[in-house]
Amino acid sequence: MNSIDGIHKKVELDRLLSLANASRVKGDLLAAEDACHAALEINADSVDAVELLGDVLHGLGKLDDALDEYRKALEKSSPPPPSVERKYARVALEIADRDREKEMVQRAFSEPEKKSTAHRNAAIAMLLSAVAPGVGQIYNGDVIKGVILAGTFFSAIAVTAFSPGVSLFVKQALSLIFLGSPNPGNPYAAVQWPSVWFTIFLGAGTVAYIYSVVDAPIAGLKRAQREGKDNRTP
Repeated sequence: MNSIDGIHKKVELDRLLSLANASRVKGDLLAAEDACHAALEINADSVDAVELLGDVLHGLGKLDDALDEYRKALEKSSPPPPSVERKYARVALEIADRDREKEMVQRAFSEPEKKSTAHRNAAIAMLLSAVAPGVGQIYNGDVIKGVILAGTFFSAIAVTAFSPGVSLFVKQALSLIFLGSPNPGNPYAAVQWPSVWFTIFLGAGTVAYIYSVVDAPIAGLKRAQREGKDNRTP
């Protein structure tokens, strides 16, 4: 009785495999897939059924499932059939190419957004430094540089404001601007330039301000590029 059952199962298995092959040739891959699954219910260890199911799944574009079936076929047979080994390698390469293309597409969509964000952040850093030197550098994460620039600028402003002769110089300059010079032949004769410290600290503050405004967006863009490279490094 067991022998008869075995013969019946073998006959039914062969019938289902033939049906699966015929359906695959006709292009009815769904029917072929159903026939393969039915064959595997009769004999889950059938290498031919597993390999054929891998072929059908590959035809349906289910690469990951096809690779899994070819792997099962390799594990169930010793030595592994060369045809299965070739199919396994081919599908593995197709999956690698698919994943690489997917990554390229995702990167193509994400890169413009990253660039836009980087330029926006650089503009914000420049605006902050224009309002208060050093703040743009702090916004970029360069805290030490930002503190140094801010300290230099505001210290220079404070020293400049309280330098000897500054108040007189401001009054004379405003008088010259709004009232005109009492001596048209030498309009600046009545303006007395403050002490040398005024010149030194005014220059230091100006340099700190210009450097801060120029450096903030450049440093921000460089930082964004560096972070982008780090994120792409495997």
